[in-house]
Amino acid sequence: DNNSDGLTMETSLKTIQHAATIILADSLLPKTIYLENGVYSASTNGEIFPVIVPNNVSIIGESEEGTILDAENNSDVMRCNGVNNSTISNITITNGLSSYPGAGIYISNAISNFTLENVTIADNESSYSGGGICIVLSNPTLINVTISDNESSFWGGGISIYNSNPALMDVTIIDNSTGSFGGGIYMLNS
Repeated sequence: DNNSDGLTMETSLKTIQHAATIILADSLLPKTIYLENGVYSASTNGEIFPVIVPNNVSIIGESEEGTILDAENNSDVMRCNGVNNSTISNITITNGLSSYPGAGIYISNAISNFTLENVTIADNESSYSGGGICIVLSNPTLINVTISDNESSFWGGGISIYNSNPALMDVTIIDNSTGSFGGGIYMLNS
C-alpha cells in the first residue's frame, strides 16, 4: 500500500517507484529498498517504469529468480543516472522495450561504488543500442550477472559500453543479437 510508511514488512509499499521517490539517503546514510519475491509490473502491482534509482540507494531482491521487474514491453526497465554508492542485486530485469539505449538498464555517470550483483537481464529490446544494458561514462562492477536474449537495432545487443571502465566478474553474455555491431558486447572509448 503506497499509503504505508514502508518501514516494516507489515507496512510495505506497493511499488518500487514510490519507495524510490520517498526514501531519503545521502553518502553518510545510504538506504536500501528490499523487494519480496514476485513480479513487479504494471499489470500485477501497478509498477511504474522505468524505475529511477536514487543516489545512495540500493535495491535488493529476495532472490534473482523470484524477484522480477517486468516492464511488459511498454518501457525501459531501470535507469541509474549519476547513481553512486548503490547496489542492485538479486533481481531479474526483463521485457524492457525502448527507442533509447539500455532497454533493460541504463547506467550513466555512475563513477564510484555502483554494483550489479546476482542479476539477470533478459528479453529486452532497444531500437538503438544496449538492448540489455547500456553503460555510459560509468565504472560499475558487475558480479554474477547474466545478460541473455536481448536485442538492439544498432550496437551491443547484450551490452553497450561507452567511455566507461566497468569491471565484469562471472558475467555470462549469451544469445543476444543486433542489427549492426556487437551482438554480445559493443565497446567504444572504453
